[in-house]
Amino acid sequence: MKQLKLALVAVFALATVSSANAQDDNHPWIVGLGVNIVDFNNGDDLVKDYFGRDDWDVSKFFSRISAGKYIGDGFTIDAAFSMSEITDFGDGAPVEYNYFSLDVNARYDLNEAFGDTSWFDPYVYAGLGYSYLDGDEKLRGMTLNFGFGMNFWTGENFGINYQSGMKTGLGDNIENHFQHSIGVVFRFGGSSDDE
Repeated sequence: MKQLKLALVAVFALATVSSANAQDDNHPWIVGLGVNIVDFNNGDDLVKDYFGRDDWDVSKFFSRISAGKYIGDGFTIDAAFSMSEITDFGDGAPVEYNYFSLDVNARYDLNEAFGDTSWFDPYVYAGLGYSYLDGDEKLRGMTLNFGFGMNFWTGENFGINYQSGMKTGLGDNIENHFQHSIGVVFRFGGSSDDE
């Protein structure tokens, strides 16, 4: 957890001294690589569970890959694959599952609504996913995803991404859970001469 705090401090320090523009027609493609954090809700108060870190399952290596395409008017369609090892459902009973998820989300860049902030690119997202816990047929199924995220652009094509959201099970075969990630993003495509 100390390393995660240091990474966040570094992100904010880099972001305050950099200048870049958000993903747009000139930078339509974005790919990311990050660390995945999964937090299953054990029926407690959602706000308490969201801020409680004692049942987080944090991957020990880069475990999330994403790719997205800007489609205009502040909207980006992206897909992400992530995996993790689940050792805690929040109820104190030890478990061991391999977690996999595949998601397709639509993101809306809040700079469209509030004005361009140059290096800071906040967004909200919603979409659908499929989560699978290897070893238990009752723990897999479709999810409704929603949440928020932000890119801190530290250069023309490179940035740091943080994303946090809820995955609500559609049906009884998957438990509701939070999914967070932090990582790096690269944008490309278009021509910088147009800026």
